[in-house]
Amino acid sequence: MHDNNSTTTPPPAPATASATATNFSFAAFTFHLTAREKIELPEYKGAALRGGFGHVMKKVCCLMPSQRVCENCQMPASCAYAYIFETPQPNTAAAERPIEATNLPHPFVILPPLTPAEVLLPGAPLTFQLTLIGKGIDFLPYFIYAFDELGRAGIGRGRGRYQLERVTDNLGGKEIYAHATKTLTGDFVTRQFADLCAATQMETAETLTLQFLTPTRILDQNKTASELPFDLLMRGLLRRGSLLAKIHCGDEWSLDYGALLAMARTQVRNVRSELRPASWERFSTRQQRRMRFDSFIGRVQYAGALAPFLPFIQLGQFIHLGKNTTFGMGKYEIVAPETGFSLK
Repeated sequence: MHDNNSTTTPPPAPATASATATNFSFAAFTFHLTAREKIELPEYKGAALRGGFGHVMKKVCCLMPSQRVCENCQMPASCAYAYIFETPQPNTAAAERPIEATNLPHPFVILPPLTPAEVLLPGAPLTFQLTLIGKGIDFLPYFIYAFDELGRAGIGRGRGRYQLERVTDNLGGKEIYAHATKTLTGDFVTRQFADLCAATQMETAETLTLQFLTPTRILDQNKTASELPFDLLMRGLLRRGSLLAKIHCGDEWSLDYGALLAMARTQVRNVRSELRPASWERFSTRQQRRMRFDSFIGRVQYAGALAPFLPFIQLGQFIHLGKNTTFGMGKYEIVAPETGFSLK
């Protein structure tokens, strides 16, 4: 574990988070399913949901199903599958130059059910969560249709079928889709990054605990990290958040990243780490091979000058952290510190 105690003179305070972006938006939903047949799923269910969803989306959206990758397609700009799964370079005022990244972040995050149960009997309920970012919110009907179709096709070992009963809005608490009526309403809450900035503006807490609920994979100097010093946490959140803003929200974050990371390195320290190794495997149909994901899970506590970083940490609860977030990896929750404040 890294200890970031330092007597170094703090750098000048960078621009506050509230000055970074006005267009970063997201929405969060819960999908409520009922097993129609026996369903067998792995302990970590993110791959089954994400893989099944991707297969159905390509089947219902793709006009050239024989093409394995979308870059060979003649109509990627008008295809929902291409935008969601083969995210293109942004074509907005916020993209004066191409983004230097091998895989651009997709506009959605699936949080699988965290229950370890691997067998669902007919009639058993199952829920998972979905977060959509920026333009991805416009594709909510596609997500609902695809997961409804996936229920008829079946999921997991033996392709057990389920029924999508309803979808609820996590931020507003309302039901927005019901199987009984096949009706989707637009009456859901969309939250802005600016809302998180306002919610944390007066916060002065000096301790913070994060609980990582799903396997989290972060690369540090091309190696999978087993610990999470605060500057590594912030580097991951700032990179992911700024890319999502630029690609899917048409907004460029105006931050002094160097100053923020210097503050993270010198003004906040790890005081306790209860992280432990976690790994899982999945078979990639696209790459035709099994893939192993080494990661960590557990709890870590920080102390120091946390206020400038709280909006980004709050945002990370929705957009997750690190690699393979569409499978649900990198989900954490803020555990309220001794002052009792809650950012949720």
